[in-house]
Amino acid sequence: MKTEILSKSPKQRMEIEWLLRQDGAQYSAYLDGEVQVVTYSPGGAYPVAAIFGGKRKDPDSLYRYSSEEHRAKAIAERVEVIRKRLEYKEERKKVTSVPKSYEVGDIVYTSWGYEQTNLDFYQVVETRGAATVVVRPIGSRTIRETSWGSADVSPVKDAFIGEEIVCRSTYYGVKIKGHHASKTSETGTHHSSWYY
Repeated sequence: MKTEILSKSPKQRMEIEWLLRQDGAQYSAYLDGEVQVVTYSPGGAYPVAAIFGGKRKDPDSLYRYSSEEHRAKAIAERVEVIRKRLEYKEERKKVTSVPKSYEVGDIVYTSWGYEQTNLDFYQVVETRGAATVVVRPIGSRTIRETSWGSADVSPVKDAFIGEEIVCRSTYYGVKIKGHHASKTSETGTHHSSWYY
């Protein structure tokens, strides 16, 4: 009877099939195939377990053990680690799927650059549903120069300098032109540098 391998990865499946040719090899799957295990015993000398997680081609662990009990314990511990990781990912997905909420008049900003710190300020001018936000770029004012080529700046509410941009709100903020924007206020001070 051929063993049904639950792997979703062709390369991982090939690795498991190769391991199943070993002496006394047996296949087990846990957590709907998220963990796959091949146990065998070369020439009956010692117990071995190859434990695969996810879709990775190579096993997360491939060890020989001093006894069947040690091997069974190692497999159980690895399954538990991956179970907890999957639970965490599911919980995180639920949390991060809820977009931040915004109101008309809120100010957001993006900070970007490699050797510079560029700031762009935007004001929310409309909200549509739970996750669509319409913003317009606004100007800023210098609060104080911190050096030649850098300053602390604040946004100026209603000082529109561009056209509307329709954006999506995510858990991380409003996504504008590839950058996640964070909330700020008219009194918020942010460092900008345009020379290094």
